[in-house]
Amino acid sequence: MSKKIKWNKQLISAIAVGAVIAVLLIWWALSMWMPYHITDTPAEIPSDTISEHDFEISGNSLLLMNTMGIRAYDKNGEYIWDYAVKTANPFITVSGNKIAVADTENGQAVILKKNKVYYEIEESMPISSITVNNDGYSGVISSEHGYRSVFTVYDDFGNLYFKWHSGQNYIVSADISDNNKNMAVAGISTTDNNVQTVINFFNMNNTTPIGQAVLDGEVAYKLNYFGAKVYVLTDKGIYLYNKKGKLKDSYMFTGRTLHAFALDDKDNLAVCLSRTDEAGSMLSGSQVISLSENLKEKERVSLEFEASCMDAKNDRILVSGLRNVTLLKKSGRILAEGTLKNDASRIKLFENGKSFVTLEGSLASVYSIKAGF
Repeated sequence: MSKKIKWNKQLISAIAVGAVIAVLLIWWALSMWMPYHITDTPAEIPSDTISEHDFEISGNSLLLMNTMGIRAYDKNGEYIWDYAVKTANPFITVSGNKIAVADTENGQAVILKKNKVYYEIEESMPISSITVNNDGYSGVISSEHGYRSVFTVYDDFGNLYFKWHSGQNYIVSADISDNNKNMAVAGISTTDNNVQTVINFFNMNNTTPIGQAVLDGEVAYKLNYFGAKVYVLTDKGIYLYNKKGKLKDSYMFTGRTLHAFALDDKDNLAVCLSRTDEAGSMLSGSQVISLSENLKEKERVSLEFEASCMDAKNDRILVSGLRNVTLLKKSGRILAEGTLKNDASRIKLFENGKSFVTLEGSLASVYSIKAGF
């Protein structure tokens, strides 16, 4: 074999190795830039099963509720179990393996553990909202003759545990502490064209508040208890109180509009706000703000679309706006971007962070998040 032929073979081998290395480097660079992709062929759940509907995620199960009951599906959209309960206007919420189901047209509710009844609740007036904690204690917001609202707590056997009448305020959100010893209630009052949020803090053994906070000109949207901390979200900002109602910290939106929020995980608090430039002028799109447990801004990520809903679990944040969807780490790194088949009104991540479900009109769709670009 001549030296020239031998040299040519060595050159070809070197070029081939170099090409493989180049491809690998390109793949690595792309995967580092956006290491996941969102499938464009979701598992779709037929609309005839979800008319007059609500939905929640329990671990890695989708709980889809309509006027005839609940059907549970896995992350692939496959049926798992069902529970029959007739409602006119269904409402569902979860905490751990506990599921609270209510009919907001009347005073009936049931607490489930999977598809087994834990206990049943019957109020004399319509239920507007219900919450449940990991121990099975539930809190019901309803109306009652002579009062604007009433908040009733039931223990894990379904026994009446606490009841408080709000007087002149409409209760919009309430929560029970993890140890079942404290609770907080956020109500709204309107007088002379002025609105204010009033937050009352309680020990469960006394209906007299141990503390109160008043936020003039603000409307409360959500109240959450984490340990001994109480978080209250309004249209103007987020407030952090201790169990006695002392303000510990806050994060104010300062002129920005709240587009969406995810406040169900104290280790991954996030909001979507309108974008502004350095001078405070409004820009198109949204900004995802990741917050610490003490409401310190950790990360800020700009999105080109206006967000309408979001969810956060573990270290991931999912944001959508009509047909746009973006998955981020709470560190601010964008993991994936995609387009939904239909406009989404609600969106939730599965616990494993590898799938999510959207409610698109009357259609529920389960999308997978796959490694690679």
